[in-house]
Amino acid sequence: MSLILRFWFLFIRTKKVSIPTATMEYIQKGGGYIFAIWHSNMASLVTHFGKFLLNKYKNHVSPLASHSKDGEFISMTVARFGFQTIRGSSSKGGAAGALGLLRAAKSGVVPLITVDGPKGPLYGVKPGVIEVASLSGLPIVIILTSFDRYYEFSKAWDKHRFPKFAARQTIVYSEPIFIAKKMSKEDVQSEVDNLQEKMNSMWQELEKEVQS
Repeated sequence: MSLILRFWFLFIRTKKVSIPTATMEYIQKGGGYIFAIWHSNMASLVTHFGKFLLNKYKNHVSPLASHSKDGEFISMTVARFGFQTIRGSSSKGGAAGALGLLRAAKSGVVPLITVDGPKGPLYGVKPGVIEVASLSGLPIVIILTSFDRYYEFSKAWDKHRFPKFAARQTIVYSEPIFIAKKMSKEDVQSEVDNLQEKMNSMWQELEKEVQS
């Protein structure tokens, strides 16, 4: 799969990469933040992570991958691009995954969480990313991508998209989102709702932009 991605993305044109100044400062320092993405965006961002974040700025991204076949597929794919995964999920193996993410964050690696993974619901933010950000003290950075032309796997729970030949890709980053250290369950849910609203808004704006 990694060879297919490498070959296919040679023909994908990057239309725009939008990174706020505050987020770029973290990237230039080599890390110190947590990525939040949709599950459906994972494969489409691997080449960007490799070429831009790792090769250019030495940001070592480590995705959280479940113990399922899907998680194994993600782990094997990103390994080909020089990244290591953290095994676990928001359900089975969640505690181990959270500990792995915290260790990764402290070691300088950039943890990446698919906020609606590993099984959905589609585009539904789960509390794991908020809890890890709170415990680690690191800000969350949302990263999303879309294409002007793509195939959609409608039978997959995440409606995964794959760019058509010579499609144009747009990538957007958010400003760093800071989460308080000590929070009640109500506070955590409030931050989940805030992140959900922010990601929904960015996704809608991105979808409009790529089709314009």
